Amino acid sequence: MNIREHATSSLLTIGLLVTLAASLEADDMAYTLGTAALGVQNPFGIVDLNTGVFTLIGNMGSGGYTGLAVANGILYTEQNGLLYSVNTSNANLTLIGGLNGNNLAAFGSTTTGLYGLAGTGSFQVATLFSINSETGAIATIGPIGASAIPNGQGYYARLSVGSSALYMESNSNLYVINTTTGAATQVGTTDSNDYLTSVPLFENGTYYAGTGSGIGTINVTTGQIKPGSTISGGPGSLVALAPDPLPSGTPPAMLTANAYMLATAAQGVTNPFGIVDLNSGAFTLIGNMGSGGYDGLAVANGVLYTEQNGLLYSVNTANANLTPIGGVTGTPNLATFGSTTTGLYGLAGTGSFEVATLFSINPQTGAMTAIGPIGAAVIPNGTGFYARLSVGSSTLYMENSSNLYTVNTATGAATQVGTTDANGFLTSVPLLEYGTYYVAAGSEIGTINVATGQIDPHSSIFGPAVTTVALAPDPLTTAAPTVTLVANAEGGVATISPNSWVEIKGSNLGPAGDTRIWQAPDFLNNQLPTSLDGVSVTVNGVPAYVYYVSPTQLNILTPPNAMSGSVPVQISSNGVVSAKFMVQAQAQSPSFFVFGGGPYIAATHANGSYIGGTSLYPGLTTPAQPGETIVMYANGFGPTSAPVVSGSETQSGTLSPMPVITIGGVAATVTFAGLVAPGEFQFNVVVPPTLANGDQPTTAMYNGLTTQAGTLITVQH
Repeated sequence: MNIREHATSSLLTIGLLVTLAASLEADDMAYTLGTAALGVQNPFGIVDLNTGVFTLIGNMGSGGYTGLAVANGILYTEQNGLLYSVNTSNANLTLIGGLNGNNLAAFGSTTTGLYGLAGTGSFQVATLFSINSETGAIATIGPIGASAIPNGQGYYARLSVGSSALYMESNSNLYVINTTTGAATQVGTTDSNDYLTSVPLFENGTYYAGTGSGIGTINVTTGQIKPGSTISGGPGSLVALAPDPLPSGTPPAMLTANAYMLATAAQGVTNPFGIVDLNSGAFTLIGNMGSGGYDGLAVANGVLYTEQNGLLYSVNTANANLTPIGGVTGTPNLATFGSTTTGLYGLAGTGSFEVATLFSINPQTGAMTAIGPIGAAVIPNGTGFYARLSVGSSTLYMENSSNLYTVNTATGAATQVGTTDANGFLTSVPLLEYGTYYVAAGSEIGTINVATGQIDPHSSIFGPAVTTVALAPDPLTTAAPTVTLVANAEGGVATISPNSWVEIKGSNLGPAGDTRIWQAPDFLNNQLPTSLDGVSVTVNGVPAYVYYVSPTQLNILTPPNAMSGSVPVQISSNGVVSAKFMVQAQAQSPSFFVFGGGPYIAATHANGSYIGGTSLYPGLTTPAQPGETIVMYANGFGPTSAPVVSGSETQSGTLSPMPVITIGGVAATVTFAGLVAPGEFQFNVVVPPTLANGDQPTTAMYNGLTTQAGTLITVQH
């Protein structure tokens, strides 16, 4: 099991070596946001849930906040439709994103995600929303139910924090909410004559609730509140509670999702050029791109370009200065400008009828070559002015009159793929970055589904810009992935097999700064993910399952399809495809999973505790005893009695015959050998009773193949 370097073994049933939170002594403390006190408008601090004593950390800022919530080990708050993370050491806020003005009435979380409640439509129907912790984008789940919250009356509802179930208190009644449908079911009536100020916080096995100036406990099966201590030393009333310490979790991979942006005139700048955060919408001005109107931004060979009146310019991304490349003034005068991963393109009307036509543009000279007409059914003659071309993907997309099209760059013909949900023209369409298509629509940033045209706005643009004219990826360079090694992930042998864990090493394999393993949201329809953050892999032409991504290493589970001989492995990273890397394949490629890169085999006692010398992981590992049945984990032993279903989260079946396992040169009895998880074999093995104390060399042989050399099991009488 590779502890220091992300490798496949963190997937294992035995898991990573961790100190369980349950072993910590409960302190019954909570982070809290209170009403104005001590000269502080939004006092944030820690409250003792037993005594009520409040300790101030800092002021969370101005205005009103909807509550506190927790996801992936991070504390969040929400105000006026915008999501912020909260620094628990000083109360400082960091903007995540959201749509300014999409006001929530309540904000809370379960152990699996963030949720909000707001009124929707002209009748202000109380509706549950899920909130993306990485972008602040909200997605409608469904109505709470008029019997729980009559239309227009959701303002005083409160959502819970910290439990696996989502609870809501409204009008002195306690409800549990179905986070799939939004429907609320009453579970009891609180004994409060007023609204609770926070409901409820689950910590150390107890549900707590803020009730005005006091803290009590709440029975979530009846709603019964047992009053506790009065708050002292700070705010007169609690607005929100969140657990302290925050629950353990893996913070979301916050990619630097920035883009270069050209905007309409703002704050005295004619053509403001700068960088926009595609998650939060924050815009930072770099400089003025000059006078006149520009048709967009586009990228070729790591250089940023713009176009004006038939002339091509390169853009200096450090200061917004332009350098003329070439072209013919006014011939043609482009209506829009964009690019794919292979070149620059423009659209203009040609001839007396102004037929909308696609052009290719030479990035070295600015020369434009007509490719062919877009199609009158797509853009009627003389009406192409508001069309927009995409940037950054291998496919050229075009939006015109609220419809989304793909454009054939060999013929110019456009084919409709969907209809956008915008009532007006998009201002840029779309930018592919980190595996996501972003789009600007007026003063908002959103994502767009290029298969349907559906747009999901998630952030308003803030800063010295108003309306977006164009977007381009930051950083500009997207070098092709280069593969230098494909090997068994644990044995390191450059031979692979079906349904086995494989490591791929090289450069530019994943987005810069992106290092993560698959997470629950990556699993769609209970299928293993074939792509993470825009990175996908094929083995012998078949999609593999991507477990870990980084710029220099990928870990994958190969597809179960039979393969032999020399087979190609190919990587696609955000539309840029690597050269084929040839690797030898065979039916089995056996290896043991190991701790920390080796040499000790990942193994457990029957009770699940880890096997190893007491100094390997002090307090966590103990040696195996002669005669003991231990559990060992392995990779690449081939097909079992149960056929593997491609992409399934579960795998099973036994090996026949059993592998021959020797420990210290002595044959061990194997009582079980089979698949227990995707690509993960489990061997139940009796340690030979005659072994001496110490580190014993251990191997497994199967079908004439042997696991990697040098692996050890520590034995102690």
